Parts: sequence; C-alpha cells; structure tokens
Amino acid sequence: MRQLIFVILPFLLPSLIYLFWWLRARKRAVDAGQPEQAPGLGDAPITLLLGVGVSFVVLMIFGFMLSGDGRPGDKYIPPRTVDGVIQPGYFEPRK
Repeated sequence: MRQLIFVILPFLLPSLIYLFWWLRARKRAVDAGQPEQAPGLGDAPITLLLGVGVSFVVLMIFGFMLSGDGRPGDKYIPPRTVDGVIQPGYFEPRK
C-alpha cells in the first residue's frame, strides 16, 4: 500500500490530470456541435507526462530522505501503547 501511495500515485498523477482534461475538452467540443475539433487521446504528450511523473517520484523519495531522523545503524522502535496512551516511534542510537 505504501508503494502505491508514494511511488505509483505520483508517477500516474500527471497522466490522470491529462485524462481528466481530455475528457472535459472532448465533452465541450461535442456539446458545441464540433466533435472534429475535440483533441485525440493519441495526441497526448507522452514524453512530457512520463518526465513529470518520474520527477514527482524522485521529489517524493528525496523528500523522505531529507525528513528522516535516524542515522545508519540506528534501531527503530515502533509506536506502542503504554497505559492506554500511544507513544510515537523513535530511533534508538547504536550503542
């Protein structure tokens, strides 16, 4: 699930936005009585969409690298419940 949210979704987001725009533009052209003016799905800027998607994934990964608190070799202690209170996870320094 985490890979879906942090890798696949940012990669597909530009294509999903383009698809939404394409559907709206096609509907407008058909409603205006000019379906020949509607953009074709084959006219999509595939290279641009792939480039922006890969850039989003790289930015997500880079952001997570910068936001990490632990150092190499540190032990991660996950969140736990103590006396009904949730204690957040933390990194325990290497001894």
